[in-house]
Amino acid sequence: DETSSHALATTLSPADEAAVRMVPINRGDITVHDQRVVHGSGPNNSQGWRRAYVLAFRTAEMVNEERALGFSHSHNDEFNWDAFHAWQEKDDAE
Repeated sequence: DETSSHALATTLSPADEAAVRMVPINRGDITVHDQRVVHGSGPNNSQGWRRAYVLAFRTAEMVNEERALGFSHSHNDEFNWDAFHAWQEKDDAE
């Protein structure tokens, strides 16, 4: 939802959907994965904060491409949805 989240979404094929694996983690656990792995979590229904420490190693070229799309991984930045939708429409047309 563009109005309440920083998340990107994708549509999965039935084969991709069948390959989805849930990996529950507990408080204090970590997850390490490639940036190409579609990942996420459900809503935080508790009264407390959900804290995360993220380390992302990307090439300068990738950082520049992400910034050109208006994406920075920072919750302090304003996301450029117009740039993202333009990129998505271009990608869909190919």
